[in-house]
Amino acid sequence: MPPTTPRRTATPSTSPRPPPPGAPPSTAPTGLRASCARATSGGGTDVTLHWVPPLTSGTISAYQLFLNGAPTTTIVPGIASPGGLGSYTFTVTDPPGTRYSVKIRARLADGKWGDFSAQPTVAVL
Repeated sequence: MPPTTPRRTATPSTSPRPPPPGAPPSTAPTGLRASCARATSGGGTDVTLHWVPPLTSGTISAYQLFLNGAPTTTIVPGIASPGGLGSYTFTVTDPPGTRYSVKIRARLADGKWGDFSAQPTVAVL
């Protein structure tokens, strides 16, 4: 059996704050976590994100991923994840030690983008 590659996990440095009394609920995904592992094929590092979707009255049609503050890709959810969590994995080929700050936001039922998640940082293996 091959040795397993250790995973590094980054968690948000701040917890989401509940909205003040009478304010609308946040539209930000919460609990964003990022972890890295050696890619199983083709080299590079797989970065896996997990999050809790925002509580909204409609369906989330997409998420927008930002790396180091720049929009990178749009994630279109397929089937529901176990436990209702969102997840996404992508591969990077940057040198070990390269750091990424990641954040996401959801496209709400009205077509507008919601609030940003917390922004954890992850380092490439």
